[in-house]
Amino acid sequence: MHRMSATERERPRRLFRAMRKGDGGLPPCGSAANQLGVRPGMHIPNTPAELVHPGTGGMSVTPDDPARLPPHVRPRWLGGQGKLPVFQLDFAALAPPLGVRLDPKHPERHAFVEPVSMMTVNEYQAALCSTRALWSEVME
Repeated sequence: MHRMSATERERPRRLFRAMRKGDGGLPPCGSAANQLGVRPGMHIPNTPAELVHPGTGGMSVTPDDPARLPPHVRPRWLGGQGKLPVFQLDFAALAPPLGVRLDPKHPERHAFVEPVSMMTVNEYQAALCSTRALWSEVME
């Protein structure tokens, strides 16, 4: 019998994010709060060389259960006030140069999709956008 390690138990199975629906029913890439991407200076620290480092923040997601999304973005059918569609990504589909880090302050309801190694903001945004086809809309 395989026993799960602490790391395996802490790894989310699915990631959720409220985003606008763009072409083909997929989330649009960009740096707005309701797009697939991050807002430099808000989600990631501004650095003089415009570099993004692992472990410093990234695109916000909710692990494992869309009902854990913040109330302002959680859709009404899940008891929230949000009006945006919710998209999900299978954790197993996420690969370097991106990784997921649970928020140490709220690991049950918040996580970051971060770079696994240092890269420029443009490289990071492009890596996030490369996951676009992997996101699917969560239906009621």
